[in-house]
Amino acid sequence: ARRLLAAEAAVGLLLFAGRWLVTFLADRWWAAALSPEALQAVTRWHLLGLFLDTGAILIASVWFALQAVLVTRAIGSVQVERRVGELRLREAIPVRYLALGAVAAGVLLGVITGTGAQAWRGPVALARAHPRYGIDDPLLGVDLGVLVGDYPVWKLAHEYAAWLAVLGLAFVLVLYVAIGAVRRQAGSLELHPDARRHLGGLLAVLALVVAVGYQLAPYRLATSVDVPLGLAAASTRVLAAHAASGAAIAVAIISAAWAVRARHSLLGAGWAVLALAAVTERLVIPAFVAQGAGTEDHAEHARRMEAAFYGIRLTGEFRSSDTLPAVTALWDVDALASWAERDGGVFLGAAPHGPASDPRWIVARLPAAGAESIEVRWVAAGRTTPGGLPEGLEGDSTGALVIRTPRVLPGAPEWRAVPAGGVRVGSVLRRTAIAWARQAPGAFALPAAAAVDWSLDPRARVARLVPTLEWRAVGLVEHAGRLAWLVSGVATVKRTPLALRQRFGEQDVAGAVPALIAAVDADDGSVRIHLDPAADSLGIAWARTLGGLVGTAESLPSWIRNAMPYPGPWLGLQLGVLQQPHWGLGRQAVDPVSGESAPPSPVWGPSGPRLQVLLEDPATETPAALLEVGRQDGVAV
Repeated sequence: ARRLLAAEAAVGLLLFAGRWLVTFLADRWWAAALSPEALQAVTRWHLLGLFLDTGAILIASVWFALQAVLVTRAIGSVQVERRVGELRLREAIPVRYLALGAVAAGVLLGVITGTGAQAWRGPVALARAHPRYGIDDPLLGVDLGVLVGDYPVWKLAHEYAAWLAVLGLAFVLVLYVAIGAVRRQAGSLELHPDARRHLGGLLAVLALVVAVGYQLAPYRLATSVDVPLGLAAASTRVLAAHAASGAAIAVAIISAAWAVRARHSLLGAGWAVLALAAVTERLVIPAFVAQGAGTEDHAEHARRMEAAFYGIRLTGEFRSSDTLPAVTALWDVDALASWAERDGGVFLGAAPHGPASDPRWIVARLPAAGAESIEVRWVAAGRTTPGGLPEGLEGDSTGALVIRTPRVLPGAPEWRAVPAGGVRVGSVLRRTAIAWARQAPGAFALPAAAAVDWSLDPRARVARLVPTLEWRAVGLVEHAGRLAWLVSGVATVKRTPLALRQRFGEQDVAGAVPALIAAVDADDGSVRIHLDPAADSLGIAWARTLGGLVGTAESLPSWIRNAMPYPGPWLGLQLGVLQQPHWGLGRQAVDPVSGESAPPSPVWGPSGPRLQVLLEDPATETPAALLEVGRQDGVAV
């Protein structure tokens, strides 16, 4: 039985550690094929996850093992009955075996509890970068960077400590009940002195954890979506949290006293008071101090917070009819996609380029599904041919840029063999690691000299290098006869003071600003990442965590800077904010045909392509504001 258990433990460890190891090695090989900076960034990311997982498992294992060992002190002896012929003999189990069993149970519970701490990598990395906005929160008076950078780590640490305290108490209580140190007899609860001292200490620890939680409650309140509207109401709730924290400290003292001298009624009364304080702080006081309509100060604070977290900068410029952009695009992405998909073609992307003197669109498509080359054409923005098509699209492929056997393109397969670069298949062990990490059994059929590459969708490729941002494909650019996909990395925050919460991809966010811009070469898959000129302090902090992998905004090549569009997903979030009543700008105009919000209209200003959005007065359904956004030398305007 011992050998079987040892074999099962070894297999479990091999699967757990082996999976991590092959993923680590495969990602390092893949990153090394891109650049030394990518190798360094990927290695640091994996090692940070290993450090957090190992640390969380070690702390939990020591904690639970210590509790189990303390329980064994209350056990006088354990005897088992053995049968020898017709005789029944009772044999005592050595105490060291009980201690080893207790430690093993504690370690197992610690592994279960601590596994998964690598999910904390993002918040921990951001907290180490210390983002600072230079703007104070209206409730606590602390810099907004403390709330979006430091507080999430404090919250994670407190939740982990609370889990350890609660599970440790439950674990110990079950063990004491199992050995009879806690039992009901003659209608009363009887506890062994060792059990009472142990449980009393754990109750004191739990009460202190609760007290720390109430010290963090003002930060939770400041970043919640239902922050009290008035200063008096907010101050009342903060005061209530501090009072509840004091009550929790008092209960910790009572629990410690109960561990020394069994006064059950005092312990019960203390915890009942703490429960009442919790209900009062969380439910009763918010109901009494809640306010109805917002005040002017609240509206001003909300505009200031949303402007900071969504990167909104309204210039308030007035445009008369003769100063509006002179060139209006006759085409948009949907129209160009319809052309690209004719005759079985596959649309890959389109983006506007150039100043008002030469407004153009760049369009990329596959001539047919499964084709081995990308066809790239330049389209005149404001002119058509006699056939009604955009000028530059009619005729055969003469004059079009053709990228043969592209490595990276939207919708690419998970992995493929490549003629150059990539990760060499190599020995049996190496190909086993690649196949296991990528779940690609086809790698076994390749010769040793072959090379493979993966993450071949441009968005997935950059996200593998920088997984902490929300990446969105925003355009494409042609440079020196090569095609590159432009991918924007958006830094998001989930909880912020007073800011509107919106759906962004698969998560709810309360703030989002472009942080990084990446150009992914379609031919060889190389990746260039730079700080986005529109980045705020949060984006700068994320760039700081990545070291040499991210270039500065000043070093951004002109061919990328001049081709950077205003990210459409970001504009969608900003429009959601600007349509709130406290901004007073109206609502987005509705398409009379579809009944949905009209999409932004592409226009060309003197510095290049821009997007315009019409907002209407909801009462009169007349134009109220015209928003125009774009890039000027890479900076969002």
